Amino acid sequence: MNIESNFPQYPEKREISLDDKDILKQKLIKLQPQISEYTFTNLWIWRQHRPVYLSQLDETILIFRKNLNDEIYLLPPIGDETSLNVFQKQKQKSIEDLSGLYGLNREEANK
Repeated sequence: MNIESNFPQYPEKREISLDDKDILKQKLIKLQPQISEYTFTNLWIWRQHRPVYLSQLDETILIFRKNLNDEIYLLPPIGDETSLNVFQKQKQKSIEDLSGLYGLNREEANK
């Protein structure tokens, strides 16, 4: 499955939909994630309380989640690049709506 036809290029993003189930499950299962946020079921069932947005940067899938303070965080990206490399690319684009990388506090994310 080609991700280019499924997700908008960053900084554009869209809300998660049921149409994303197959590709996300396929990509997430390869990671064998250790965090519960990294299952399609979890992302889908919590989307009303903590909205989930999808995008891509090159060949990397980006999953964003809004917290209870309306801050948007990037979950670990899905692809060959490391999370910090992807986060640095995003910061270079001077995107204002990104509060941090999941697992980093605001100070660490802004270094």
